[in-house]
Amino acid sequence: MKNSSIVLELIKKAGSINKLAAALEVTRQTIQNWKKRGLPDNNDTINHIVTVTGVSKRRLKPEWYQ
Repeated sequence: MKNSSIVLELIKKAGSINKLAAALEVTRQTIQNWKKRGLPDNNDTINHIVTVTGVSKRRLKPEWYQ
């Protein structure tokens, strides 16, 4: 999956980039960086995204399951 695709999906699900950033307790710039570079390889961060958004870890980081 393209880096930005999953992040755009998360933004859409949250309603806006600002709402996603607030829900995840990160800055808007952090979300923008994820769009460019992909989600971080930090398990704690990914688990937090899963908890807040309900999107599975497998969907967020499919490369971890190949």
